[in-house]
Amino acid sequence: MTKVKESHVARVEDLCRRIDTLRRSRPTIVGEIDRLKARKLELMKELRLIGDAITAEETKLAELPNAIDGLEQEKLRYAQ
Repeated sequence: MTKVKESHVARVEDLCRRIDTLRRSRPTIVGEIDRLKARKLELMKELRLIGDAITAEETKLAELPNAIDGLEQEKLRYAQ
């Protein structure tokens, strides 16, 4: 067999191995995609909970001046 022919045969064998490796990697890739999608759902749920907590704290902060004013008024009534 000539050197060129041997080189081509070696290249074809290498390509066959690489193709086989790529074909066998599909289940691993699909599994990783599934794992990442599940993690994404967990993080989205956590983000919603954090967003709700932020909204609750912002509401408390917005109501703070009225609560203070109400207590100040009550304090003045009792101070008289």
